[in-house]
Amino acid sequence: KQKNIYVIESYLLIGKARFFKYDFFPALETFNYIIKQFSKDKKAINLVAEAQLWAGRCQIMIGNQSSAEAYFEELLNNKKINKKLKADISASMAQSQINSKQYEAALLSLTEAIENGPNRQQRIRWTFIQAQLHEKLGNNHEASQAYKDVVRMKPSNYDMLFTAQLSRAKNFDVYMESSNIV
Repeated sequence: KQKNIYVIESYLLIGKARFFKYDFFPALETFNYIIKQFSKDKKAINLVAEAQLWAGRCQIMIGNQSSAEAYFEELLNNKKINKKLKADISASMAQSQINSKQYEAALLSLTEAIENGPNRQQRIRWTFIQAQLHEKLGNNHEASQAYKDVVRMKPSNYDMLFTAQLSRAKNFDVYMESSNIV
């Protein structure tokens, strides 16, 4: 039994490094090792959950959407993991759903991620993606509202701000909205 939590964090860091090097299979092996070896350790529950999240992300990258969604579903049903991790899980689930062209389900997952996300920049990014999904589905009014929300959140990325304003104008519905700009 591992008594030092930093060893588990080190394995997690190795897995993330492999993921960002696009070595998805070795990264998946590392994450699965963490899940298998440390899942019974009560101190490491959030680290094991994070390993499951990253294993699901690896599954997305290798094209195994159903396996990724199984990881995410298991994590979302776990009541013991923290709120920040739940937001990341919901966003990753949305990515998987977008890849499999389940746009309505992705909108729901993104809404959950936005509600739970503690990081302001991530919430802005997820709102922007939500607006793009509404636009793709032809929901011009909802897309315009979501782009308006992005502009109101004042993103630090100027390109995102400019694109949100431009896309809001493109999706603007004169019958549904006031012409007042933010």
